[in-house]
Amino acid sequence: MEVVEGSASYGGCDYDAIAALQEDLAIAGFLREYVAPGCKVLDLGCGTGLLLELLALQPEHYLGIDHSEKKLEELQSKFPEHETKKKAFGAEDLEDVDVAVSLFGPISYVDPDLVFQLVSSGVSYFLMFYKEDYRPVTYDTCQVHSYPFERYNLPSQDFGSFAVVSNLRTPDGSLAFPRQSLRRAERAKTEPSGVKFKPSGGLSAELENYPSDRAVLLKGHGNAKGSSLGGTIVTMLNAYMGSGILVIPYAWKQAGWLYVLPFLAVTMMMTFTLWLMGVLFRLVDARANEMNVPMVSRDWGMLGQMAFGRCGQLLFSGCALVDLYGGLLSGVIVASNQLQFLFPSLSTAVLSVGCFGVLLILVCVQARHFSSLAVVGLGSMLIIVSCLLINGGELVALGEAAEDQVMVNWAGLAPATGVAIYTFMVHSEAALVYQLMEDRSQWGQAVLCSTGLAAAFFVALAMLCYSFFGDGTALSFPMNLGRSPLNLQLLPGELNGAMSALCLISVTLKLLLNVPLLAAPILEHLEECLRLGCWTKVLFSLVTACLCLFLHDDAAFVIELVGIVPQNFMCAVLPCAALLKLKGDLGGFRSCILWLLIVSFAIYGLGATVAAVLENVSKKLGLDVA
Repeated sequence: MEVVEGSASYGGCDYDAIAALQEDLAIAGFLREYVAPGCKVLDLGCGTGLLLELLALQPEHYLGIDHSEKKLEELQSKFPEHETKKKAFGAEDLEDVDVAVSLFGPISYVDPDLVFQLVSSGVSYFLMFYKEDYRPVTYDTCQVHSYPFERYNLPSQDFGSFAVVSNLRTPDGSLAFPRQSLRRAERAKTEPSGVKFKPSGGLSAELENYPSDRAVLLKGHGNAKGSSLGGTIVTMLNAYMGSGILVIPYAWKQAGWLYVLPFLAVTMMMTFTLWLMGVLFRLVDARANEMNVPMVSRDWGMLGQMAFGRCGQLLFSGCALVDLYGGLLSGVIVASNQLQFLFPSLSTAVLSVGCFGVLLILVCVQARHFSSLAVVGLGSMLIIVSCLLINGGELVALGEAAEDQVMVNWAGLAPATGVAIYTFMVHSEAALVYQLMEDRSQWGQAVLCSTGLAAAFFVALAMLCYSFFGDGTALSFPMNLGRSPLNLQLLPGELNGAMSALCLISVTLKLLLNVPLLAAPILEHLEECLRLGCWTKVLFSLVTACLCLFLHDDAAFVIELVGIVPQNFMCAVLPCAALLKLKGDLGGFRSCILWLLIVSFAIYGLGATVAAVLENVSKKLGLDVA
């Protein structure tokens, strides 16, 4: 996927562009729901055709007006059958019009008396005005009229630097427009993505400099160049290298050497379900193209909605959000454990305040910095693996490598399998990765290569750690580095002390740098629901910090539970159920296999949850769980 120079990218994705698209799509989703099919729409300040890209209106249902001839020529090149006029808005334009729409500011250049005629004419309207404290780049060259809302008693709702005025309402009479922060204007001030914001030229000024694949993401079809097979494999590998890699050696300690068999079984199962997601999204694509649903909206929620309606959308989206928050929470818990292990004198009060402060800073990181955070995180992992090889070689040379390994520990198999699922769980990100592929028919190859390479690396790393540290393997293996496997005391020599500190700091950094990426979609949903503005991030950070402190000694339990419950459902139960619902002609044998997987993983989820809870309670009570 081509990326605008200077923009934020991570694993082949341009997050600045995707954030802007999501803002457009929030509006598009509202208009699709509340503008009746067949209505004649007047597009005020149509620019290069953003409204047409979002709604795919038929030519007989559209009229666009704009004063820029250049913009109208570009619109006509893309939509030659749609009517446009080069003119300023006048009352005569409202004839035979059902809905008037003005996106991202052009209505602010219209005389307030004409605005009053528009809102009094009986047509439906959705208008986005500049707020009084916002100064567009055309402020000094074009007359931007001040707020007409008090003068004409027009209720409005904030949308970043804009105010939405609309008479499109829900059945109960309330404005149905989703309130969320609009980062478009803030990015325009510094132009981090090299995309200029020019309201005077119409609505599509921001899109005119986007590469063609951005338009594809908006329109949901086209032949723009996306991620290659190699790029997709690298993206998937990057997703696998999360916090799970730090705890997978602990799963070997829980279950013993023979854990390699269930681990490989989980690997094959994850490979199958990731491939299955490609099958599901091909089914979704066919229906989504008919509905002109943009690619960035073809996610778990849409899959659930198409399979099971509104309840399915809530279930699938809910599982994805719980998965993301579980990964975030477990990562922060492990990171705080590393810090307390490195600095044992830290008090609970200091750790509490520090955790809250760090979280608040991290959730405020802008998307354009995600790529830099990813590079630092991967560098931290390279340091950790290098130190493991050095420390393991030293233990073998000194004859201090552990010898208390076991072949199998049956009691630890169920929770250890949850850790394996947790490690391989990239299904939340897979929907977007799939949609960004240049040739989606290669999805199976990408899944097979990336999962196979990741599994080989995980097995080699985990078995090395278990052979070096045995039953002394810590929850996060970097805690073992530079220390004796018997009592976790530092090995003699300054090098070991420095290596231990460096690894603990590196793993803490690695885990914390995942927070902004995991928190972004969660915060977006919370802001839409709570409508607290910047206080949403404060509340989110405070609740997460409190949970981290409350579950400080239960990091392994949290990781196991996240792997067993939401991720177990997302990787097997939900995809198989969706396939059975969406594709009814599978045949008896294939349907039986899918039902077998659903029932097996559902039973595992229930049984493993009970086993993990009992094990955790037994440890709290000091009972022998062996």
